[in-house]
Amino acid sequence: MPTLRFYRHANAPRTHEATRPAPRSATPRRRVLRLPPILPRASTGRTGMAGTKGNVVMFKDHPESQREGTKAEKRFAAYCASQGIPWSKSTDYENIYEHFDCRIEWRDRTYKVDVKAIGRVRRHGCRRPDILWLEFQGVKGYEGWLLGEADAIAFEMPDGFMLAHRRQLHQWAETVVQPVWVEHPRDALYKLYRRDGQQDTCTLAKVDDITSNVLHSFVYDNQQECGRNA
Repeated sequence: MPTLRFYRHANAPRTHEATRPAPRSATPRRRVLRLPPILPRASTGRTGMAGTKGNVVMFKDHPESQREGTKAEKRFAAYCASQGIPWSKSTDYENIYEHFDCRIEWRDRTYKVDVKAIGRVRRHGCRRPDILWLEFQGVKGYEGWLLGEADAIAFEMPDGFMLAHRRQLHQWAETVVQPVWVEHPRDALYKLYRRDGQQDTCTLAKVDDITSNVLHSFVYDNQQECGRNA
């Protein structure tokens, strides 16, 4: 069975596997990133769509984003199945509030994984596998997926997935993001952006910078072994 190894640099393999985060304490969760005042701007009146499923309030993304996210999750599940990696879907509560889509198991350990589809800088722009959105705070003001319960974030790539260590990704983002708000997503590289009518806090980051500073691993759709780096 393949094993997943995280690497800090493209050509510097580590001798141990990434460990799971320590359990969170029972104290109230806090926002870590210190946010500056938001730039004033005119509102278009757009708001997020909300629905319910069981006892869970679900805030819906744009339909196209939902379709792409679901497709990426199915692709990751298919990869796990092809490699004999046990995979199980998270509950609605875990998906919405704990920010992970599935659990995978190998070497008698369970890992929580949040799967992210290839994104766009702008909603109707081209898909950009070289750049990623990182979320500090969600659309309703709750902690974003960077502060979630996932052990790894599986970013979809054209030929597979890049799995990044979630805690290290968050810690690294805290050090490089400037506490400056911008009005347009194209200006959000390592700066803060909030969609109109929402309460989210996001930034753009380059994949090359992540692979140079954060424990990660690439897995490919068409090969049998994990842990290789591109």
